[in-house]
Amino acid sequence: MCMVAVFAVLNKDDKILLVNNQDKQGVKRWTLPGGKVEKGETLYDALCREVLEETKYIVTQAQVAYIHEAFFTKASTLVRAIVFHTQIDQTSLQESSVNDPDKVVISKKWVLIPNLSKYIKNEKILFSLQDWLSHLRTSQYFITKDMKW
Repeated sequence: MCMVAVFAVLNKDDKILLVNNQDKQGVKRWTLPGGKVEKGETLYDALCREVLEETKYIVTQAQVAYIHEAFFTKASTLVRAIVFHTQIDQTSLQESSVNDPDKVVISKKWVLIPNLSKYIKNEKILFSLQDWLSHLRTSQYFITKDMKW
């Protein structure tokens, strides 16, 4: 089985926006805003929807930053995560609460780039993001054969 997901790198003032997710077992994890592409959606439409749901920010532009592909062994699922460098409508930058209909995102936070490792605990996800940020590449492809979640 293969799933496609989209994630947004939103940055301002040397900070990246992260969202705090809580799964059904109560485990919390900081991630980039994003999620699964639904049937009939384009990547851009899914990105705009996910960012709006999880952050209340409105995407105005997006460019592919990198792709991270991983195999989730427990679910026997290949996940292709397309990560976008995203611009948002500056008038939507209010610090309001999240309105996630999936009830997974519990908070959001702007994190200084040097502090990302305090929040993103998955080393391979963190490496991909930090590598892209350090080079500001227009596209990059990462594959992780032994990803464990």
